[in-house]
Amino acid sequence: MTHRFASLLLLFATGCVAAEPADWILSARWVVTMDPARRIIDNGAVAVRGPKIVVVGPRADIEQQFQVKNKLHRAEAAIMPGLVNTHTHAAMSLYRGVADDMALQEWLEKFIFPAEARNTTADFVRWGTRLALLEMLLSGTTMFCDMYYF
Repeated sequence: MTHRFASLLLLFATGCVAAEPADWILSARWVVTMDPARRIIDNGAVAVRGPKIVVVGPRADIEQQFQVKNKLHRAEAAIMPGLVNTHTHAAMSLYRGVADDMALQEWLEKFIFPAEARNTTADFVRWGTRLALLEMLLSGTTMFCDMYYF
């Protein structure tokens, strides 16, 4: 057995293997994966290097495997893939609360269509969409498909 191989075996046997570098370890009560088994890892973590997720697994394993400067732990949160909203009218966030609790057709014909005819401009849509984007980001929505004007 070569000296180098014996040293490597000794390092593994004693648990003194140098930790891998990563930029961040993000950990939470649950980590929701999109792996084939659709695992939900209790007390899980995600190691991040640059723009990429390096590994996902139990928090204790990740913290032992990686040396990082930045850690973020949220004891009662979930780390999960971003949500996708496939049908939005984002700028209509500015119409929130207009004539609530009505049948759809009545709401559209008596309140929304007239309001849109009076108010919908490129600037209105820009600011309403910006508001909706902030709300979507706060709720975990990372992609959306809009059906509104402009």
